[in-house]
Amino acid sequence: MENIDFNFGLDGENGEEDAEEQWQWEGRNATVFLIDVAPAMFEKDAAEEESDIPFIVAMKCVHASVCRQVVSSDQDLTAVVFFNTLNCTSASQQPSTSSTALLATFPHVAIPLPLDRPSADRVLTLESYLQDGRSKVTREFGGICEDASLGDALWASSNLITQCKSSLSGQNVLLFTCRDEPHSSNAVDLAKKAKCKARDLDDAGIDLELLGLGANFDASKFYKALITLDGQAPDRSIAGASSARLEQLQERVRRLEHKQRATGRVPFTLATGLEISVGFYTSISTARKPASVKLHRSGNDLIKTITKEYREDTGELLMTSDFCKYQEYGKRKIKFTVEESRELNKVYPTGIELLGFKPSSAIKAFHYVKPASFLYPDDKNIKGSTAAFAALLTRCVARDVVPIVRVVPRTNASPSWAALLPQEEVLDDDGCQLRAPGFHVCYLPFADDFRQLDMTVGRARASNEQVDAAKSFIKKLHFRYDPSSFENPDLQTHWRNIEALALNRRDLEPVTDYTVPDYARIRKKTQELVSAFKDLVWPSGYDATAAAAKRPPPKPRATAGIAPAAAGTPSVEDMARNNTVEKLNVATLKEWLSARNIKVTGKKKPQLVQDVYDVLSA
Repeated sequence: MENIDFNFGLDGENGEEDAEEQWQWEGRNATVFLIDVAPAMFEKDAAEEESDIPFIVAMKCVHASVCRQVVSSDQDLTAVVFFNTLNCTSASQQPSTSSTALLATFPHVAIPLPLDRPSADRVLTLESYLQDGRSKVTREFGGICEDASLGDALWASSNLITQCKSSLSGQNVLLFTCRDEPHSSNAVDLAKKAKCKARDLDDAGIDLELLGLGANFDASKFYKALITLDGQAPDRSIAGASSARLEQLQERVRRLEHKQRATGRVPFTLATGLEISVGFYTSISTARKPASVKLHRSGNDLIKTITKEYREDTGELLMTSDFCKYQEYGKRKIKFTVEESRELNKVYPTGIELLGFKPSSAIKAFHYVKPASFLYPDDKNIKGSTAAFAALLTRCVARDVVPIVRVVPRTNASPSWAALLPQEEVLDDDGCQLRAPGFHVCYLPFADDFRQLDMTVGRARASNEQVDAAKSFIKKLHFRYDPSSFENPDLQTHWRNIEALALNRRDLEPVTDYTVPDYARIRKKTQELVSAFKDLVWPSGYDATAAAAKRPPPKPRATAGIAPAAAGTPSVEDMARNNTVEKLNVATLKEWLSARNIKVTGKKKPQLVQDVYDVLSA
């Protein structure tokens, strides 16, 4: 039997990391990069002499996307499809061994990279197209032309996704082209076919996104009736469809291919009989190195660990239902099955319940206890959730109030109370969304989270002149903070080492540590102000940089036995005879058990108390 822990996760002693929400598996993202390889894609724009040709710009975006997936989402799938090639199969690809052999072929449409997870070989293939460009396409597919049907290209892209056997949560086709009109002016049937296939993609839940290359790209000539970006009206989405600069295009690709995944979907009870569906999303989280895995020494195959437990006396295999937990009360072990112990944690049903409203000024910065989540409506489970959610958000912003709610994000999770901070939608100049509308779920502390501090001890207080001097140089150091400008140098070094190993490279790009302050610039901007502050605060001749006097080494502790209890204080043995060991604090219990060579690491107070009784009853 296992000692059950009736700590419901409210004091953080059970080691539960609620801040690190577990992803709810909804499937992989599948992205098809559909790239035009017509002759115009290999010609430089006269207005952009310093930029690369459109084909290289598109391939750089694809290469950056695949490299990013290796780090952030290596389970997602990508494919590359060329249209306007002479041949539909690669000269170096055998039909019998090709992973695209079961797919229908279309004239002038080729699949250099089928739908698959990112790998070192795929990265090297993309780099070969970046290096050789047109010659690589001609060598592999016999040449280029302008005779392809965009409808066939969309059909081939759709087949890659629909014939995928994996469970998919997001399906995207990103179309790269520099030509305003993919067909000749008299090819009316081809234009109708392309529009028909675009509707088929939409019906299948596949998002078709246009990434026009070149400053002079005019999507209104043909693609206005074909493409609607981000579910917005065509006129608004066309404004952001043409990207001249590589940085802008890569940022648009990152936004389009990255679909935020919900960590969970729960009902939101606004009133009795009124429920909507919402999803939890992680606003920001700490990036960590991937966990280590065990590999077989012969073939580097992943080793799967399976644990089985047997009865010691009979050797019988034990199932999960054979185990039970217990809580000791009054020297009796009260047993619970695993299912019963789970039910004990279900204090409230899963979901969010609205309790009331507070002015936004009532939420203080010191109320922070753990990272916030983000709340967004979900119409898939309950129709009309978006409309009700939008109405609640609009009125909260108008009245400057925050809803106070009770949150149970998943089954068996500890209940939390939170404030929902409203956030309005923010768009950039191109109409792209910078901040989504929704609520930030700011978890609130419990009463025992507030410490009672004794502030009666006298202390020196700074004068107004000293405070103003400190403010003057601190304001000089202010700058606009952007988290994306400061990469973790440890993580960057780790991934570049893996990249060099996987791609068999010896030369590594040096990692620039942007977290190191620019001390020369700081001294230049604040030297006089800091000197004035020192003169006001520190006495004359004081050197703040001088080494402080070292503390004497601590005296060694006595190891022979335990110090006797103070006069009038009952010993552990006396308290055990009176069944009052539970009143001792954890430090005393650990010290008493450690002196008797009893392991105390990782144990909680109920286990320590039980160990004391076991030692004295032996």
